[in-house]
Amino acid sequence: MAKIDKCVLDMLKCIKNHCSENNFCNECKFINDDCTCMFSGAPNAWKIPEKEILDEVEKEYLWNIIKPFKDKIDNIHKANNYAGDKEGINIVINSSEEICLPFFKKGKMYIGMKLFKKYTVKELFGDDK
Repeated sequence: MAKIDKCVLDMLKCIKNHCSENNFCNECKFINDDCTCMFSGAPNAWKIPEKEILDEVEKEYLWNIIKPFKDKIDNIHKANNYAGDKEGINIVINSSEEICLPFFKKGKMYIGMKLFKKYTVKELFGDDK
């Protein structure tokens, strides 16, 4: 069964068990792997949240590196080495300078980042940084 189907079934089960026929509650929430269904007052008012690009450890490490010059960053991207067996994070500043962080084994870190996709600081850290 697909995750989305399971979410719909769980939401309907919640409505049946916890909500009266004409009065929907705001308490129906389910967390199933990466799928969270949130019932909020109408039968079709549920969503699947977007997965974060970076985990908390990756965010903290990268943020500590870029914090002094965060306003000058053009993009941050993941690249691979020539052999293709390792990856690293590159930070482009003012379109002319690049900081290359040490390589790591392919597929072990920064898994949420796509190879060579250029991310902004806002995309990776949100509005709170």
